[in-house]
Amino acid sequence: MAGILFPLIWTILRLLTGNQRIKLIQRLRNDSTGSGNFGASRGNRLHNGVDIESTEGEVVYAPFMMYVERYSKAGSGSKTSGLRFTPRDISDGTHGYMWYIQPYDDVIGEWVGEGEPLGVTQNMVGLDYPHLKGKMENHIHIEQWAGATPINIESSYV
Repeated sequence: MAGILFPLIWTILRLLTGNQRIKLIQRLRNDSTGSGNFGASRGNRLHNGVDIESTEGEVVYAPFMMYVERYSKAGSGSKTSGLRFTPRDISDGTHGYMWYIQPYDDVIGEWVGEGEPLGVTQNMVGLDYPHLKGKMENHIHIEQWAGATPINIESSYV
């Protein structure tokens, strides 16, 4: 039932509002280890994406139509998973990543529609940053690039 409920609510909201794209309000991570905002300081570099608060095991839904290219990881030593995607039908080199989620196997190499399930969130603090337990909030990281330039996608998510 839970697998049907979210897409059903999504469809009803679209019908009631007449909007093709419904943006669900998400909360950016903001804890003692830093901000999840695009461009936030990360020491000698800037944050290239957004960090959306999450709880382990939550279902992650596609925020827009995307082609899920492959599995991806935040780093070579990461114990968590993620995916690389191409938004909509853009073929100009624009691509993105979602990390700290376990993608469903059946979305890899497939087009996924807006509002369709992509996978479930992981306990990224416990797996990749156990020394930050109690300091860093669990979250998923989402970033998008136009070639080699990061895109500020914050308004698409919060």
